[in-house]
Amino acid sequence: MAGIVEFGTSSEECSKVQKNLNKIAGATLVTEDGAFNEKTRKLLKEFERDSGLTANGEITSGIMKNLEKAAKEDAVAYELVGKGKTYLLSRKDHKKVVSDSSKELKKGVIAMQVAMKEVRGHWDFQNRMSKGSVFAWCIEAYSGIDTPKESLIKTAEKRVDNFAKVVKAKDLKNFSNAYFLARKDLIVARNDMNRYMEGIQKGGAVMKGDLALFSAGCIFIVTLIATPAVAARFALGKIAAGVSVSAGTAAITAIATEVSKGVVGVSQGPTDAAKNIVFDTFIGASIGLLLKGSYGKAVYKAIIPQLIKKLPAVFVKRMSTNGLTRFLTSYFSNNGADILQSIMEDTLKSLKSTSKPVTIKSYLEMVVKNIITAGIFNKFTKSAELNAKSVVAAMSSKSKDALKKVFSKPPSTKEMEGIVAELLASTPKNVTSSVYDQVYGNLKGNESEKKIRKDLVEKLFDKKMIARAKTLAAKKGL
Repeated sequence: MAGIVEFGTSSEECSKVQKNLNKIAGATLVTEDGAFNEKTRKLLKEFERDSGLTANGEITSGIMKNLEKAAKEDAVAYELVGKGKTYLLSRKDHKKVVSDSSKELKKGVIAMQVAMKEVRGHWDFQNRMSKGSVFAWCIEAYSGIDTPKESLIKTAEKRVDNFAKVVKAKDLKNFSNAYFLARKDLIVARNDMNRYMEGIQKGGAVMKGDLALFSAGCIFIVTLIATPAVAARFALGKIAAGVSVSAGTAAITAIATEVSKGVVGVSQGPTDAAKNIVFDTFIGASIGLLLKGSYGKAVYKAIIPQLIKKLPAVFVKRMSTNGLTRFLTSYFSNNGADILQSIMEDTLKSLKSTSKPVTIKSYLEMVVKNIITAGIFNKFTKSAELNAKSVVAAMSSKSKDALKKVFSKPPSTKEMEGIVAELLASTPKNVTSSVYDQVYGNLKGNESEKKIRKDLVEKLFDKKMIARAKTLAAKKGL
């Protein structure tokens, strides 16, 4: 569409454009004098880009209508992006979202408080019985079980109280951390009471029910609300441009509803009608945000045990489970963070065409499968596969000289490799695991295959290994 105002001229139309640009941005960015100058054109292009339109900087009747429509909305400060939907929120709207979501979260808080009171009630009753009844004391003595320490109960109560305070204060940034700490200590206290009751009553645990009061999808959405992306200056242009968006009351209701779906009860993800929890939460920018946040640890905790089962045998044989966990956590927290984010995003895109519900669990299983298929551990696998030839080649001059000295005369490369081969075959697994755990556990992921192998060789062939080489060479008359 051709421009209706010529650049370099002054007009009433340009004055309206300038006024609407300032109103949408919530600040005076350009003088409202009607002069179609370079600054006005630059801001107009920015508006078009933020609106998802071609940025040509021309004043057309269509752009003027878009500006007028966007200017009627409240200025936005934040943007929550989901599949096919963009929630635009003013500071006031965001405050309302936080408030409404916090109200929904209170249902889970109440459920946790009820579970805590149940644990406390059982402990108080059993404590009174064991102190005031010889019969109860005899049962404890016969069973060899003591009443759980009250310190466990008090610790759990403190965590649950703190979690309740966090939700009451609408402190969503600390919601996830406070919830997991409270849930962890409450489970410990309840399990101890259950073991005690089972021991003295021989009738099984008395307190049942899962304490997963918030689904993973719910926690992700709360994290998004707590740390929203800053909206582009002219993000409101998306409404006028016809991009699928939601703002104001509609956005507040939609977001609070998604939070509500995941409160209270066990949930591994959305049902068919609520598949959008996965699609609206696991999205490009949000995945990166969440992996860097406190919930990133929960993602690692979910995928790492699955990854360990599927890693090449060289890892499983030579490293301990703890060592593998440290290695993978360190890798994904550092150099592998972008790779994990990319794989999670690509996996999500591949699910767009599916008509079946996708749970958080099944989604992460697909992520694990795609991580293995991507071959991102090839470098680490190759460096871990040590043989006599690769070890001798990777030795530093100092280590190689130390090895040569164990021979009665200057050895050939073949003789050195022969001794190394026997040493590798006879080295106890716990020694090998210790070295591999130490080297791989400290990797960031950007180290070269050559550097990793060299570090392994240097730590493996220490003074003790050289002493064993000397003994072995003597036995062989070398």
